[in-house]
Amino acid sequence: MAVMAEQYYEELDKVAKEYRSYKFYSQYYTVSLLRYEILNDYANTLKISLEALAYFEQARKASASNLTILNSFLNHALACHLRLEQHKEGEAIAQRLLKINAEGSVTWYNTLLYYLILCLHSNQYTKAYKVYKMASQHSNYAHLHQNILEYWRVIEAFIHYFISIHKIKPERHDHKSVFRINRFINEVPTYSKDKQGTNISILILQVLFLLQQGKYNEIIDRMESLNMYAHRHLRQDDTYRSNCFIKMLLTLPQANFHKNGVVRKAKKFHDLLLDAPLVSAKQSAELEIVPYEVLWDCVLQSLDNRFH
Repeated sequence: MAVMAEQYYEELDKVAKEYRSYKFYSQYYTVSLLRYEILNDYANTLKISLEALAYFEQARKASASNLTILNSFLNHALACHLRLEQHKEGEAIAQRLLKINAEGSVTWYNTLLYYLILCLHSNQYTKAYKVYKMASQHSNYAHLHQNILEYWRVIEAFIHYFISIHKIKPERHDHKSVFRINRFINEVPTYSKDKQGTNISILILQVLFLLQQGKYNEIIDRMESLNMYAHRHLRQDDTYRSNCFIKMLLTLPQANFHKNGVVRKAKKFHDLLLDAPLVSAKQSAELEIVPYEVLWDCVLQSLDNRFH
């Protein structure tokens, strides 16, 4: 695919500049960006996105098609800033997108999704909570496509996990804060290829909630199925970091939930995780809603609390 995109780009690049139209540049920048996006080259994908935005921002500003194109390249830029850990730049792009999209629209929700993940990746938990509330309290929330709504429910679970470990303080009169943790813990993920990322997040979160509650026997009961899931589904490059993190969680019962033992037994997989940073991982940004390095710190904190 990357080779094909490069060939198309080279053909387009041969077109003389005097014959390059508005529609031409729409295709030109899209193909140019695709060359790098396929290779997970976020720096160059961002560079092309910004070049495209510079062109289209000064061309036919009132055009509906221009707004669609701007949306596309702004979203690409937002995703790249997230992956490159350029959080301030990403937040500025998110704010721009929120201004040009109608509240409750699909594009508005897409922006909120990336904005919320960006907040979680930059440890802005209170802001992430506010973005979640903005999304979930809109009248269109219940009418989102089922797959999108399932993903937002996983985000809801992360929000409430951070509430449970006191990283987020919910507002006193927030009726949306009702979350049935036990129901979530007992949910059985639907194993299908297109929901793989959601499945991984659910399985991990269930263990994190149980650990925070001190329900060690229930965690032990889940270890075999978690191990089987990792063995069957997490061998590809795009789930490598998830594989490392699940292997780290599997050490919990092996070390009898003692922090020092867990740290020692998990070190091999923790080192592998650190050697494959998120910025260079071959996976979509949506797969890792919260960086596994952060979640591991939460695991160790829960183990610290075991004897308090």
